[in-house]
Formats: sequence, structure tokens, C-alpha cells
Amino acid sequence: MIIPPLKSDVLVDSNGRPTEVFFAWLEDVTKQANKSDVATGAGTPEGAVTATKGKFYIDESGPALYIKTTETGNTGWSAV
Repeated sequence: MIIPPLKSDVLVDSNGRPTEVFFAWLEDVTKQANKSDVATGAGTPEGAVTATKGKFYIDESGPALYIKTTETGNTGWSAV
């Protein structure tokens, strides 16, 4: 069961970056939806991270969130 963040939870900091609360919630949603972990790394996943459609990737250097839009391979990542 996915528990949504509380209304009082801070999801984005004063610099516009997602907080740990947001990342924890996103990971929970992704695990339930895809039955796998959220991939993380530094830089874009395009051409570097192989995954199946619907997987999420968090660029920790940005930060930015991507979703895999093609069925297989390491291309087809789109920023959310």
C-alpha cells in the first residue's frame, strides 16, 4: 500500500529541489508500480542506463527525474 506524503511534508526545498521525503515517496510508488528500485546516478540516463518502459531514474547531480518511454534498451528516457 502506498502512503501519500502528509500535507505538512515539504516535498521541494527553497531552491526548488526535491527533498528526501519526496524521493522516499517516489521510490515507494515506483517499487509498487514496477516492482523494482528507482535507478539513480549523476547525469542523464540517455544512452547510459538500460531499463524497460515505465522505469524511473533520478539524476542526483541535477536533480532531475526521468521516465523510460521505450520498451527496452538504453535510449528513450524523457525528463518529467
